Amino acid sequence: MNASPEHALYRIRRTRRDGVSDRRYRGSWELSDDATKQALATCDLMGRVVFGAHEIVDHAKQAWRLAANRAVMPSHWLLTDPEQRLALQFHQQILRKLINPWRRTALVLLDADDRERFRLIDARTGLVHRILGLGIDEWVVMEHDRQVARLVSLPKENTDSNGVLKRLGKLLSPSDQGIASAGFEHALPAPAALALLMLAEELTKPSAAG
Repeated sequence: MNASPEHALYRIRRTRRDGVSDRRYRGSWELSDDATKQALATCDLMGRVVFGAHEIVDHAKQAWRLAANRAVMPSHWLLTDPEQRLALQFHQQILRKLINPWRRTALVLLDADDRERFRLIDARTGLVHRILGLGIDEWVVMEHDRQVARLVSLPKENTDSNGVLKRLGKLLSPSDQGIASAGFEHALPAPAALALLMLAEELTKPSAAG
């Protein structure tokens, strides 16, 4: 699955807000619909995402909350909606990963009734390729046996109207990240998609603990 007009596409933009005095501040993530350019969810990252709690603000300026189940060695994260109702659970399944560190599943997404909704898995099947590492484009979101989305890297947008500087900016700037869904509708609501990308950023790195 490629990012194209035939697929609903979320894009992440990483910025820094002025005037944030908290020393834990690591920047802000803004998730937007790539077709409409509308910002649908934002989050200020305060320390590691996998520890503590983070507030995700949706397009209606309502606050969702992503929180670890415990402060030390968290195993799953809970996303609650503005009414503090459980919307989604992100389970890492640490014990299974310890038994098989090369297992394909990174996260299992459960609803409030503990029913599986999605899995974030490594799309590569060869062990050698997985040992050598993988990029963001190798992670896919599965709904049972059907692929519904893929994490993607996107050419970074540059609003500079000067042609030379625009081309230079594309060479020097890192890519944006995003989620390309299989159809015209987004597979995940914006706050859940942002939470998934934030967790995947840390948990799928080779150095990620657990």
